[in-house]
Amino acid sequence: MTAISGSWVASTAVAAFVAGGTLAGGSQAAYAATAPACIIRKVHPNNENASIFNYCGRTMRVQVRVRWNFDSPCYTLADGQSVNFAWGAGDYRKVSVC
Repeated sequence: MTAISGSWVASTAVAAFVAGGTLAGGSQAAYAATAPACIIRKVHPNNENASIFNYCGRTMRVQVRVRWNFDSPCYTLADGQSVNFAWGAGDYRKVSVC
């Protein structure tokens, strides 16, 4: 068995993160692009929820971004599908691709 130094493992993890934007486990890049205009957003700030509609003509993966609370999971929406996400506290920020 060959020993691998801790610094090699750390530098490899950093290189993988920089190159691909993710580490093993599938975490997302910190700054995802805003979803295109064909993703319709109906934001209800008083109720702290948003309805997201996909009218892009193809399947899209989107996420509701919230300031001061957890973001939504990454939703896969087929053309014509919608999803509602409630966040409880915090402010709507944007819908991004994921």
